[in-house]
Parts: sequence; structure tokens; C-alpha cells
Amino acid sequence: DLNHHGGNQCMGVAKSQLTSIIELFLSIFSRAYEIAATQNARSLGENARRSSHGKKRTTNPSENNNAAPRIQSSQLDQNIKNLRHDSQPDNSSLRRTDDAPSPSKNLFGNEAGELKASTTGTSSRIIDDPEIQEEWSNIRDLARDLFQVYFTTDDSYADVEQMNHIKCKFHSLFLGTMPWLTQYIRKLDLPRPVVETLLLIEASFRGIGQVYFQNNPLSGLVILVAMFVQSSRVAIHGVIALFAGNLAGIFMGFDKCLVSCGLFGYNSFLVGLALATFHRTADNNGFSWQIIVGSVIFAYFSSILFILLGKLLGPYKTPPFTFPFNFATLTFLLATSNELHKGDNSVINNGGSISAQDFLAGSVRGLGQVFLANNIISGVLVLVAIGICSRISALSAFLGSVIGAGVAVLAGNSVEAIENGMFGFNPSLTFTAMLMFYVPSLGSFSVGIIASVVTVFVQGACETVMRPYGLPFMTLPFCFSALSYIAIQGTTSNVISVPLSSMTAPEDHLKRVRRLSDGFQLLCGGKFFFSF
Repeated sequence: DLNHHGGNQCMGVAKSQLTSIIELFLSIFSRAYEIAATQNARSLGENARRSSHGKKRTTNPSENNNAAPRIQSSQLDQNIKNLRHDSQPDNSSLRRTDDAPSPSKNLFGNEAGELKASTTGTSSRIIDDPEIQEEWSNIRDLARDLFQVYFTTDDSYADVEQMNHIKCKFHSLFLGTMPWLTQYIRKLDLPRPVVETLLLIEASFRGIGQVYFQNNPLSGLVILVAMFVQSSRVAIHGVIALFAGNLAGIFMGFDKCLVSCGLFGYNSFLVGLALATFHRTADNNGFSWQIIVGSVIFAYFSSILFILLGKLLGPYKTPPFTFPFNFATLTFLLATSNELHKGDNSVINNGGSISAQDFLAGSVRGLGQVFLANNIISGVLVLVAIGICSRISALSAFLGSVIGAGVAVLAGNSVEAIENGMFGFNPSLTFTAMLMFYVPSLGSFSVGIIASVVTVFVQGACETVMRPYGLPFMTLPFCFSALSYIAIQGTTSNVISVPLSSMTAPEDHLKRVRRLSDGFQLLCGGKFFFSF
């Protein structure tokens, strides 16, 4: 059980140990391939082929359907002994290039799709037998299938070159983080300015999704549609600020990877939405050049704050969350004295009963309130957008909003505020963050519930402090709560934290840990065996 192996430190040790074991396996396979013309080599390749085909056949009902034949260590040792007895020492070098692209990059320290094996001796030769090459390909692909997690940082979905597989085409194209899209745009035979513009648009859509930790441009597009459903005026201000924040990251020469992932867009997008929401005018259909200019300036400011807070929080391996958005927006509101004029905006101690229908509607609206939208259709679209990238994140986002609304009901808070989703959006963000920064498990799920409940009370405290000044608390409760729980990563063995550099989607994180668990069985099970 990896929960008792110390999180990231354990994962690093396992990676080092398993890499050494894999190198041993590869040397064995290389030796077998060098004398593959012998009957024993053909037998070993046949075992690998049967193991590969076994995935498609129905296994014993008492066994896992994904289980496949295992080559026990005693059988492997006997094969190696026979192979060494039949072979003659020489110095051979083999280089083979597959016709089909390799599913992973630089897995074994060589170029993708190429394999080089060296043995002792004085001569070199190349084996071109197609049948033997196919046997070795089966062995190599089986090893990659099990161990690719130890060599790659993003194994979320298949490469763009493998989109010809019908069964995973939809999943690879549109779900997850869509890692193929950036490379596809860069390879387009178009003028460079056009390509750069398309990359900026893609990064902007990713930035919208990053508000909910979803690095998927399609998720961002759906959320943008949800904002236009709520208010086209507010959405336009958000788009202006979104591009301003991304352009700030480009012109300042910040890390291009951060720009392409949309990390300079999510705070600036929220800044534009907030300034347009909190500024009300009856002139020009609600548009004001002061707010447009303010959106650009403070979106730029939020990008600077993102880098600043990133450097300050870097030692704690914690991101800035939406602190830059909150600081930039509050700075604007305080400087212009353009507070949120909604009369008594109290959301505490008003009591009252609420129907199940209104409670559910409030929970859905809570998802949209992250983007300052209380339209229930907008809330549904936001939930759909999250689900495009990660079903686990969508579930956690909705559960967080339900928990927030439920705690508010039990505490006797304003029924109107609950119906409008005011108690749902901060806990929703918190719960989603817990299952993103920690590998989904019973432990991280429990932490998410507790953190969501705490967020409701932090929101009450923020609202009490800021109400006399006519200022909104926005997502500050989420930031304070999430920061507290994420900063402790690495100090507890009950949850496994996910490094920021390898963060994609909760489904990917869970898949990696399951593969690591297989690796520990390989190390600590008493016998070495293959489990494909």
C-alpha cells in the first residue's frame, strides 16, 4: 500500500529502484534478441505474444479481467541459462526503427521507436528477420506498457500520432488535457504570425479552464459560452482581460510553458469578470472605457502577482491559486471606491427553510458563482466543462458545492444566498483542489470534505471583516483554506501529493500510483515476475 511509503519521497525511491530493474530486464531481452534465431528465443517471444493477446481473451472469472499470464522468475532464469549456453560471445550492436510511431517518448534512454542493444565480443551484425523483429516488438511493448510511468511525466493519453485507434480516438482527442493540440498547431503549414495567434487563443481557452484546475481548451470554451449565457457584457470584459494577462506573460518573457498552459490567463479572466460585475452603469449598454482600461491594467498586474506569489510559495510547493485575482480586484475597488452596492449583502444569521429543489439549484449555481454567474444554465455548463477534462474533478466540484450549501443550511444562513450559490463556489474550488493536488483516495476524499466545511466558516469570517467596507470576499476563503491544506503536503503519510510539474488530471494521477503499486509488488513480493 503506497499510502505508507511517504508520498513523493517514496515515489522517487521507487522510480530509481525500478529503473535499475528495468535496465536488467532490457539487457536480458537484448541478449535474447541477439540469438533470437534459436528455438529458445522463439519460445520466449511466443510467451510475450500470448501475454499480449491474453488481454483480449476472457480470463478465469475468479481472476481480474485485466490479468495476463505471468512469467515466473524460475522460468525466466531457466530461459536465460539456456540462451547463454547456446550463444557465442561476440560484440554486436542492433539498431531497429519501427514503421509505426512509438507510443511513448524516450522510454529507455534512446530515441522513440529505436532500440539499441550491446553485448560482449568482437563482431557486429544486424538481424533483419521480420518474424523475430515482431517477437521482440511484443516483448518491448509489454515492458513499456507496464513501466512507462517511470520514464514520462505526462502519460495522460495517447500521442497525436496514435489517433488512428478508433476505441481511444474520442478519449484522446477531447478528454483529459488534450496534450496533442499544441504540437498539432505548431506543425501547421501556416505563416508564423497565424500559428502564434492560434497558440495564444489555445492558451487563453486553457486559462479559462485553469480557474477550476482543468488544463483543457475545450473546457475553457464551454465555460466561456456559460459566461455569455450569463451576460455578454461581462463575458466581453473577461475576454479582454484574458488576452491582456496572457500577452503580459509573453511580453515580459516569462516561462513559455506557463503561458501555454494558461496559467497567466485564469486570474486575469476573473479580474475582467469581477470589474464588469461590480461596476454598474446605464450608459453605452453598460460598457465603460474606464472599466475596459482597468481590466487591461489589472489583468497585467495579476500576471505580475502570479509570478511574485509563485516565488514566495515555491518552497512550500504550493501554487498562488486565485490570490492574484483577489488582490488585483480589491486594489481596484479600494482605489476607485466602487464597492459592490447591493444594499445589505449579509449572508449570515437570516435563517429560514429551503426546499430540496432550491437547495439543488443553489448547489448548481455555486459552480457558476466561481465566475460570478448565478444563472443555473451557466452552472450546468461549468459542470459539463469540468467533466470534459476530468470526471473526478466534476464530481468533487459538485460535492464541494453541495457540502457548502448543506453547512450553510445547518448554520441557519440566508436562504436567498444559499439559493444563489453564494455558499457553494468556495467549497467547490476547495474540494476540487484537494483531489487535484492529492492523489484520489479515501484519505484525500476525507481531507476534501473537512476542508470544504472549514471553507464555509472562513467565508463567514471574511464576509464579516469586509462587509463594513462594502467589499466582496470573492474566492479569498478558498485561497486561505486550500493553502493551509496543500502546504502540508509531504508531512503526512495518509495522502499522496502530486508534484506541480507532473500535474494533469486526477485520473492520470490515480493511474500512475496504481502502476507504482505494481512496481512495489515487483520489488517486495519475494519473487520477480512480469504482470502486464
